[in-house]
Amino acid sequence: MKKIIMCCLVSVMILYQNACMRIIPTSELKKYNTIETNVFPQVSGLNLMGETINLPESLVADKTVLIVAFERWQQSLVDPWYAAISTLESPTIAYYEVPIISKLNPLVRWWIYEGMRKGIVDEQMRRKVLTLHLDKDEFKKYLKIEDESSIYILICDRDGQIINRWQGAYNEVIWQDVKDALTQ
Repeated sequence: MKKIIMCCLVSVMILYQNACMRIIPTSELKKYNTIETNVFPQVSGLNLMGETINLPESLVADKTVLIVAFERWQQSLVDPWYAAISTLESPTIAYYEVPIISKLNPLVRWWIYEGMRKGIVDEQMRRKVLTLHLDKDEFKKYLKIEDESSIYILICDRDGQIINRWQGAYNEVIWQDVKDALTQ
């Protein structure tokens, strides 16, 4: 029994050491004037390549689609959007998938991050997944998102101004609206 406990303890220590070597930061919403309600908040996080991405400063395309998701199960709702939007990507149209995760302890953040990295092997896609660990309620309140039961599709300009927004799973009707908004 002592050997099992010792092995478990050593394993936890190794995991903790690995997590500490690669700290996954939390994201803080920078406050805006409450009049600016249609601008994506200033936040920063890591993409799955380990690069820091600052929004909206990193929005370099004329229009960027941000797919905001809150729960792991919503990945099946996000994937069809990426497949459709990737057909339009160009220097003027970009895409980020933005999973919103609560502020958790460093070990759990690292565990989630590494799990997501292992689930996405394509480097180009890893660059497009920006994980934000933040106060979810504050984020939802800022963007006027009422609940976490769905995903949100936002089109932003270079300054983070939200041009259009939709909610929900991919369907042809919403896709046509998104496509029209991106190509106008």
